[in-house]
Amino acid sequence: MSLEQRLLAALMRSRAVIILGLAAASGWTTWNGLALFMVWPIALILTAAVQTILVIATYQLSAMHVAASPRRYLAVAFGLMAAFSVSVFFSYFTFYAFNEGDRVNQRKFAESRRLIEQYISLVMDARSLFLKQQHAELERRRQAAQDALEGWQGNRRIDPGPGPIWRSRQQLAESLAAQLRQEVSEHELDEKAKAVLAAFNSMLDRRSLLDAAKHQQLRDRLVDFQTSAAAWLTVHGRDHIAAPPLPAADDFRTIRPSPADLSQFSLVAFCLAVLVDLFTVLLTWWLESVPFGNLPPHVVPSVLEALLSFNDYELNRGNQLEFSLRRTGEERHEGVKDGWRKLWAGLALNLGLLARVNRERVEFTPRLYHLFALQAGRQREAHDE
Repeated sequence: MSLEQRLLAALMRSRAVIILGLAAASGWTTWNGLALFMVWPIALILTAAVQTILVIATYQLSAMHVAASPRRYLAVAFGLMAAFSVSVFFSYFTFYAFNEGDRVNQRKFAESRRLIEQYISLVMDARSLFLKQQHAELERRRQAAQDALEGWQGNRRIDPGPGPIWRSRQQLAESLAAQLRQEVSEHELDEKAKAVLAAFNSMLDRRSLLDAAKHQQLRDRLVDFQTSAAAWLTVHGRDHIAAPPLPAADDFRTIRPSPADLSQFSLVAFCLAVLVDLFTVLLTWWLESVPFGNLPPHVVPSVLEALLSFNDYELNRGNQLEFSLRRTGEERHEGVKDGWRKLWAGLALNLGLLARVNRERVEFTPRLYHLFALQAGRQREAHDE
């Protein structure tokens, strides 16, 4: 086996490395979701806190017994559920952005287009209303000139024919008619409105939404229309019409779901968020509960005999047998060599038959009791024979 293979095998047998890898994978989705709502350093700190609680709480629950300390067990379980909920909540935003990002962008773009089309429509309606009013005023002036030609000024009779009053009224009508002809012949606002809509029509796919050049073209055309519309409204004494903002191109690259978007729940994103964190919790639990192998049958008696040679046994608060790995004072005085039993204890620790309580003490795991029971049964059968 090569050095790389041995190193990989060692890493794969290291529970800490595997658990940290799982926490990093789960943490990335949590951090990415948090980063949508805050600056990334704060999101990173919160992610580290959440994942630390998630892993430590899972590790502790895998070695605890509810009967030994119900209050502590429930407190750890509550901490695990709180961290799990936070992680799933923000991981959901990550998967939502990946799974629903295109639809969110399309909805955002469609809403922006709707508002801008509404703005253009208001401007063009104002122009149409102005032209309609001016046509009505032109008809009124022409009728007044015609009345003067026929000898009427309101309800009062005047001399008929093309007199001074008729000429004055005729000049007013002709001046307004010339202004209307010029207004109707100018299609600047119409052309610029069509240019804005054409720019919108060129950005209907995902690739175009992320095209900075097309965004700039749309922005330039919209600004040009807004400038001309504002000038026309001011010159003709119309009320100002506020133009809606156009989202920047970067807004379509970074998905920040709005409350309206999040109201459209994505079952796929939620299931993926739950699965990532649930997989992390369950695999961490499994790695801490299940050993990386079993004792060969012919080695079992030697291991059990070595473990029984230790002293200072007691039943701890977790209802597990616990003993010290150190020699007692009497053993040190007598010069007892304990290297052989520490060797077997190390093997039991690596296989998950023993679990550390602290640096000097270890406790039995459920599988070790089973081995003792089997060994006792074999000895009894051998004695009966």
